[in-house]
This record gives sequence, C-alpha cells and structure tokens, in this order.
Amino acid sequence: MLHVSHFLFTPQGELTEVPTDIATDVASGERPMPQFADNQLRYLQVIVDHEGSKSEVQVRTAGALVHFDNQGRLKEAGMAMGERDGISRFEHDTCVQLALEGLFPSEATRH
Repeated sequence: MLHVSHFLFTPQGELTEVPTDIATDVASGERPMPQFADNQLRYLQVIVDHEGSKSEVQVRTAGALVHFDNQGRLKEAGMAMGERDGISRFEHDTCVQLALEGLFPSEATRH
C-alpha cells in the first residue's frame, strides 16, 4: 500500500492538508488555490509505503517552498533555503503522525 499526503503551512501558522487529487491538479496548473494568492508557503509531502504481508513501514518526506501567483496558481516550487524557510522538526513529525492516522491501529502510531 502506498499512501501520499500533502501539507501546506500558511503564513498565519496554520497547517492545511491538501487531498492528493487537488495537489495533483495544482501541481499541473489545472487548479488554482485563490486562498493562497501572492503567497509563499512551506510544503511537505509524506509518503507511507507498507506491504500488507510485511511488518515494515517506510516513511519518506520531501519539503519545498511553493510560490503562488496573484490568482493562486502555482508559480514555482523549490528547495527551502535556511532555517527560516524550513520545516521544523515538530511540524515534520506532526505531518508524519497525521499521514499515519487511520492507516494503522492507533496504538501502533502513537508514542
């Protein structure tokens, strides 16, 4: 089973999970996100890979800075530069926990 979650951190400090179909449309330029017009946001993708017959779960993450134009269309995405633009360890771990939520029994994903 492969599960991909997409998260945006707004300038107001809010965490927004974006469904995969919307994230795909935004990335391809087919869908704007007007609520983020003229903004630069931090983005984190969490990929959870779990083979049903194995007891191993692999979690991979990738972060970026995403820029939206004045209509809310994705203008560019690139690597975060420096601590100010990066995703904190707390934010990272929160997104991983949210991505795991509902995929496994709660006692397996809480610590």
